[in-house]
Amino acid sequence: MRHVLPHTQACDRYCTCARLKQLLARYKKRPRAIPVDFRKETSRRIDRARHYLHSYPAKLLAEIPNFFLSNTVFSRPGELVLDPFCGTGTVLLEAARQRRKCVGADSNPLARLIARVKLTTVHGLKVRSAIQKVRRLAPTITPNALPDVVNIDYWYHPHVKRQLQQIATVINRMPASAVKDYLRVCFSQCARDVSKADPRLSVPVVLRNDQYPVHHPLAEHTKRRIAKLRRVNVLNKFCGIVEDNLRCVTEPIAGKMGANLRLLSNAAEVSTGLEPGSVQLVITSPPYLGAQKYIRASSLSLGWLGLCRADQLKALDRKSIGREHFPKNTHTVLPAVGIAAADRRIADTARQNPLRAKIANAYLTEMKGVIQELGKVISTRGYLVLIVGNNHLCGKPFPTEHYLRRIAESEGFVTRLRLVDTIKSRGLMTKRNKTANVISREWVLVLQECSRSRTR
Repeated sequence: MRHVLPHTQACDRYCTCARLKQLLARYKKRPRAIPVDFRKETSRRIDRARHYLHSYPAKLLAEIPNFFLSNTVFSRPGELVLDPFCGTGTVLLEAARQRRKCVGADSNPLARLIARVKLTTVHGLKVRSAIQKVRRLAPTITPNALPDVVNIDYWYHPHVKRQLQQIATVINRMPASAVKDYLRVCFSQCARDVSKADPRLSVPVVLRNDQYPVHHPLAEHTKRRIAKLRRVNVLNKFCGIVEDNLRCVTEPIAGKMGANLRLLSNAAEVSTGLEPGSVQLVITSPPYLGAQKYIRASSLSLGWLGLCRADQLKALDRKSIGREHFPKNTHTVLPAVGIAAADRRIADTARQNPLRAKIANAYLTEMKGVIQELGKVISTRGYLVLIVGNNHLCGKPFPTEHYLRRIAESEGFVTRLRLVDTIKSRGLMTKRNKTANVISREWVLVLQECSRSRTR
């Protein structure tokens, strides 16, 4: 039987379809970036509770993938959507809600765990049974050796460490299941919430009583939080997080997501896990140059969940595109990107700051490799939607959008649309060093694979 959409959903799909076609026609007539506000471009309800199941730095605005997926201009239900930098699964969740098959890749194992839980419906009664087990058994556990969490004594009060160990022990003894994965994600959030880290910052920075001047609006709030951490009941906190999030993960979402989801660990090797030409649409927001420290931001959770030992964090960070740590003897190794403007910009920077030049060169070189990988798996005439932000390099503009667009065009893609949206959330405030800047706008590039002669 043919599936009939509800009236409101059909209307929304028609509206976004017409709007997208209008933008494509406008750009074809006059190829200039078009300002948009994605928060107003779709009237569809966003499942925000599921998107915010766990904190994570620089999350993609859900309205962006929703806009491109809530119509059939670029892909249809049943077709494959890929996000090679999936993070915690914003694109994947929106794709699943629109009945697409989806594949994601991310080098951070915590991000992959959260994404998998977001796209899995769990049984509420089984979760409540498991949480009763945690409540009953955790206080009886005598903790053994501390988990390998980086600087654990610095980040946690003694009683907090003990209670976290007790909870982790009970969860780890459970058999593998969707319920266990859900509890692990809630435990990860709890471990961050009961640490001494400032909750307003993605990268762990310890809270101090003198962090703000006496009359600052956050001064009293900070003091109360520090005092609360000295007496927090971790078990109650954990169970509260489980209950608060339970509704969003027990509600079914369109399509059988568990059967349609695949997660890979490396964006630079997607062609090894996917068939050539199998992907109809790629929507992704790559890490920005000089942007977020994803591994450091996840370091506490990675340790508590046993996903990465403290001495493995640097090796895991080296898998991240946009990283900032390179051996000094590699600073002058700057292979050509192949885009004249980018190579000149990097060469100019190298004379002033070899490390920053290396960071920029590695970023563009590795992004070129990813785009080449995408070219192997995307179907002929398939689409690539890139969400990127321009930045500064050594105090001068670094037009990432322009460079990545030129790289994609050199690999057989044709630019069909360029949109620009103002960032209104602190979630994408990405300044990391004094030579960078706050990224205030996101560029959305729509590119189509048009290289018919490419060998697949």
